[in-house]
Amino acid sequence: MIIINKYNEFKKALRNIITKSQDFSDFFRNVKTIEDTKKEFRKELQMIVNKWARDDGHTHPPVYISYKPKISLSGLYFSKYWTGGIVIFVLRSSSYPCDLEDLEVAEFDEIMDTLRHEYIHHILRNIGCDMQGQQHTPFFYKILKERFAKEEK
Repeated sequence: MIIINKYNEFKKALRNIITKSQDFSDFFRNVKTIEDTKKEFRKELQMIVNKWARDDGHTHPPVYISYKPKISLSGLYFSKYWTGGIVIFVLRSSSYPCDLEDLEVAEFDEIMDTLRHEYIHHILRNIGCDMQGQQHTPFFYKILKERFAKEEK
């Protein structure tokens, strides 16, 4: 699959920058050098979401990739205008505040699981069911399981 190759290229470049950076200022300066690699991977994620949305008859939410380190949160769906958006956090830290030595790049499977999860928020928002405080109900997980069961076959 092309997306796995794009991800591995992105992950390798990101790990290299983490290793070579002296501090976070240096990291955020250096990360600009891999913007093309990040854009290629983001484009692949966007194509997947566009296909899902087209198949389901929904709007196509934009996909963003964030370098903000997170401890437990791996993604975010936000409602903006009429499309909403999906943010994928690719860096993990074991502590807060974190050091560069603590940073790990998320695995591909985790990113795809997060993308699926956030896409379901998009579907539920589009049909008027994703209300504040009720995002992770049994209904949410039922839709998640049913929507992606057909792709696993």
